[in-house]
Amino acid sequence: MNKLKGFWVAARPFALPMLLTDTLVGMALAGNSLWAWLVAFLITGSLLTATEYINNWRDYVSGYDKRRGGSRAKSYTSATMLLPKKLMTANDMKAGAAVLILFSLALMYFYVPWRLDTWLLYFLGLFFTLSYTDVWKRIGLGEVAVYLAPGFGAIAFAYATVAPLGIVGLTGAAILGMWGPFFYTLDQYSDVKEDIKHGAKKNFAYMVKMAKTSLSSYVWFSGLGIITFIIGAVVAGLLPKPMLATMFIVPPLRFGGIMMDSSYESGMKQIVIAKVLSSLLPAIALLWFGNAI
Repeated sequence: MNKLKGFWVAARPFALPMLLTDTLVGMALAGNSLWAWLVAFLITGSLLTATEYINNWRDYVSGYDKRRGGSRAKSYTSATMLLPKKLMTANDMKAGAAVLILFSLALMYFYVPWRLDTWLLYFLGLFFTLSYTDVWKRIGLGEVAVYLAPGFGAIAFAYATVAPLGIVGLTGAAILGMWGPFFYTLDQYSDVKEDIKHGAKKNFAYMVKMAKTSLSSYVWFSGLGIITFIIGAVVAGLLPKPMLATMFIVPPLRFGGIMMDSSYESGMKQIVIAKVLSSLLPAIALLWFGNAI
């Protein structure tokens, strides 16, 4: 495997379409600026990818990804295999993370409005990039980090690149950001027992597993809960009506959850589609119909 392909696999690129649509809906809630959306995506995508590189490095040296052979690969990512199989090195991951963080900082400096909200949100993302693996993941609070950084943080940041962060941006980011930990729990579900053997604290994915709750039930009730929050925010006048387009993800969400009970990885592919649509559909509706309350 050449280095370029190695860096691509190590980045876990399956997450980038989700971030692409999350920043799109954040931008669309504030207005219509494709340039601001591109900048927001490049900055948050750089920080997310740097997080993945740091995670690969730290999980390997800490023993979470087995020294020989690597952790079990998933159909949508084999990043955990790269360092154990000597296809990439820890220094590769460190260098990649450093370059991406500097790139994000340069974009922030030259292309994002200098306001308190934009810089606070940027440093929020940077903080979780540097601390996710060795702090939040280890103490069983990975869902909290995912909610605050690539969830709430990315959506709010995209909004702030267009307009000062207000009640609509905060509400949209707070609710839509919930899809991040929702997906994270499902992604961690297959690895949670192995992580706990190596010292990780019990997290929400472990609770779901030990409760013997079917994944279809978790997906259905958690997903409906988030959609209900969106409906409630629209009814309360906190979000514009085009946000109701999120309801159209119910069929793929339900289908993916049912599939997970019999085939975890096939179901996960459907959940990835539902996660992308959860932001893409309201973003299209906002851009088409406008974002007036």
